[in-house]
Amino acid sequence: MRELHLNLGIQEKPTQSVLTERLLNARQEELHSYSWLLPEIFKKYLREVYFANFEPGAPTKISRHSVGHGVAAAEDFNEKTACIGFLILDQLFWFLPSG
Repeated sequence: MRELHLNLGIQEKPTQSVLTERLLNARQEELHSYSWLLPEIFKKYLREVYFANFEPGAPTKISRHSVGHGVAAAEDFNEKTACIGFLILDQLFWFLPSG
């Protein structure tokens, strides 16, 4: 995602939200909202679930932030949540610009 950001010559700071938006918008002209990638629903999922923020000290569902900051519940670490990370990477691959 950072490499795409650099290749596009974007001057914005490469924050998580900027990197995600740039990647998901890289093929915006080619992908319609009804494409099999469901780009708008995927963007919403990334924002609201995968990159979801959390309140310190408050129980929260598993997300990149809750795992990274060590506040995810141990019982949430299972095959399903591990698989979701790989599926997200797979779907992000299809948003990369060709060529």
